[in-house]
Amino acid sequence: MKALENKTLQNHPLISLNAFLCIVYTEGGDVGAKDLFSVDEGNVSWSGYQRFKTGEFLPAGYDASQGPNDNEELHVASSIYITGVGLLSEEHANISISVEYSLSWLDGRLAGLTQSWVPVSSSLIWSPPVAFGRTVRRAIATSEEEDGMWFDPRGLVVLKMSRQLSVNCISHLAMYPLDTQVCTVALLAYNGVKLRLQPSTNTITAPVKSDATGVVSQFTLIGVEGRTAVRSFIGNDTGCTLFEQICDYLSEPCMTSLPDCTKETCGDCSVIVGNCFHQFHFCEQNLNDTNSFDVLEVRIQLRRILWRYLLNNYLPSVVIVASSYLQTWLPVAQSGITARVTLGAMAILSMAKQWELTGRMPWVEEPRAIDIWMLGCLAFVTAFLLETSALHFIYTRIQEKEQREIRSEQRTRELNPPIQIPRPGLIDSSSSPKEIKPQPRNAPASAEPVYIPRARMHTPGYLRWHQVKDKEWVVVIKSEKKSQNNDSTLEASPKTDGHDMVNKDTGTHSEQGAIVSYTPNPSMINSTYDHVAFDVRAFGPSAEDTAGRLATKIDSFARVIFPVAFVILSTAYWVTYRYDVVDGDEGH
Repeated sequence: MKALENKTLQNHPLISLNAFLCIVYTEGGDVGAKDLFSVDEGNVSWSGYQRFKTGEFLPAGYDASQGPNDNEELHVASSIYITGVGLLSEEHANISISVEYSLSWLDGRLAGLTQSWVPVSSSLIWSPPVAFGRTVRRAIATSEEEDGMWFDPRGLVVLKMSRQLSVNCISHLAMYPLDTQVCTVALLAYNGVKLRLQPSTNTITAPVKSDATGVVSQFTLIGVEGRTAVRSFIGNDTGCTLFEQICDYLSEPCMTSLPDCTKETCGDCSVIVGNCFHQFHFCEQNLNDTNSFDVLEVRIQLRRILWRYLLNNYLPSVVIVASSYLQTWLPVAQSGITARVTLGAMAILSMAKQWELTGRMPWVEEPRAIDIWMLGCLAFVTAFLLETSALHFIYTRIQEKEQREIRSEQRTRELNPPIQIPRPGLIDSSSSPKEIKPQPRNAPASAEPVYIPRARMHTPGYLRWHQVKDKEWVVVIKSEKKSQNNDSTLEASPKTDGHDMVNKDTGTHSEQGAIVSYTPNPSMINSTYDHVAFDVRAFGPSAEDTAGRLATKIDSFARVIFPVAFVILSTAYWVTYRYDVVDGDEGH
């Protein structure tokens, strides 16, 4: 069992990596990189392990508070392994990130004390003075022992620090939920310790790598950036970047579609390096600066998972707008206006509720992308309801205008009633008609005859109506007869009694005329004729038909213009915000 544990320690990939990096970066080292893997694989006895555990193996005068190169720079090879990413709280700007740092350096005071890799307590051996930057609010050790430390016969020391960090990640929510957030974790080194990263894309020797299975967040890990920089204690100098390696995870199936991945299709998703490129810089101004310190910084790029918001926010809002669009297909008549108003009002209320479900963020001073979308959808459903209101107003206005005209005409007729012409009735032919003067409209009927000339066509004549004492009427038609020589014309005189004819030329009476009496149907007796004016509305379309055609035209226009406008809004929205997210990943 003990031999197996020692064998595992000897082949530990992090130990081999950091030892290799340490030798590469250590100046003046007399141990080659190839010798690192040719160490005699000796075994450590249980009693020997106890000696290393208690610190009895340390040479006399070993001081854990003093570094290997007192008052000199010490290069420490480093690597970063992101093992977990938790939820990001937009309200408190907190995110949980689990990071494993591996640091390695040479300590000549420990050379020759063992024949193999030996674990040792981190409290017994000197370790670099490091601290987390201001973005880290809390750091908790994730293992039972705070730190794991090993050293080998050449004095090569490897320190592994596993921490669960509570990081203050300032969120830029103007693009929410199409946003990309960048969280930064910095490890600061003091007292001449120089933290270094070795460029590599190998899964074992890569300076920065991630565990895709540890990402349990509303975000997808799309990339990491590791860098080392030099900063000064004096002033607000941003420092100088010595080395940076940027790795992109967008092409990694383990990051983009982890649930569908298997070891055969995606490989080992616990160690992801990505597509990386690196760049070196030279900081001449910080070479001999005693007020400077080194920074090992990792920047984690997170993109919000969009499909959840598509299902919970965007798709319901589109459905609400589409249902409100159905108003334009309903009639605007009284039978359909209730359905249109109900549909529009319910769409507005549903839209307001959907907007509330997007999550209120009162601390965000600028409108978010989801707010712009919801505002646009709310504007559309409101426009549909306003179109219905305007349409109903126009529809009823046209009909009310016609009704006002009809009522005005009725009032005019009531104030100025038309002349009523009675139908003829039965009368005694022996009575003699007399000319009577016009009587008031409401005066009682007179027994004297009323002379009403008939329409003059070719030969004019007179039509006399008589009313007898029993209030019955009779029409007396005066016949005409031309003389034999066709040079005189007989016509009825309003002053004659209708029993004889008068010749205009001779002034003599003619007995050829006769009184023709006409007795109408009894059902028509005592009925009257009213004068009816010509009404254009009787021959043209009614106000209801006119209003209906106008409402149909407006609805037909709305059925086209509203969908086109919504498609334009949607296209502009997704082009503006989606492409800005892709191009602005490095801008946060």
